[in-house]
Amino acid sequence: MVEASFFDEMWGNDEQLRPPYKKFQSWFNGEDPKRLRSKQREAEELFRLTGITFNVYGRSEAEERLIPFDIIPRVISEREWARVTRGIEQRVRAINAFLHDIYHKQEIIKAGRIPREMISQNVAFEPRMSCASETEKPVSKRTTGCRSIRVTDICPFGFLPRWASA
Repeated sequence: MVEASFFDEMWGNDEQLRPPYKKFQSWFNGEDPKRLRSKQREAEELFRLTGITFNVYGRSEAEERLIPFDIIPRVISEREWARVTRGIEQRVRAINAFLHDIYHKQEIIKAGRIPREMISQNVAFEPRMSCASETEKPVSKRTTGCRSIRVTDICPFGFLPRWASA
């Protein structure tokens, strides 16, 4: 059996307080754990009431689920955040390039990378948005959700989107 390991965001691998958490630690040490659990439940209830949920369509167990949320924040240094920001920006550009291709030349389908039916039979595909002309306004993804996890054995920097670690 393989022993599971984890990375403690606050204490790091060497069990030393990471610099981004110095101010946070003084606040956290003064908090009542019961109060934090209560605040977590309050946040989850608010999410349910306001519809901050998601659904994994196409699965038999597809049901509305709460967006994963932890009342304890992940503190990210300025240097780490700059790298995460570049990664998110790259992901949005890739999604926009994919959408542009799907609604225009469909080169990804012609190259055999994605079966035509995966796109054409997808409930989210809107054929009326297809453009014959490259001069027409491109399809654009304006909102993107991204979760990250720390995976130091795969990525030296430590952050990968959740889908990349599967």
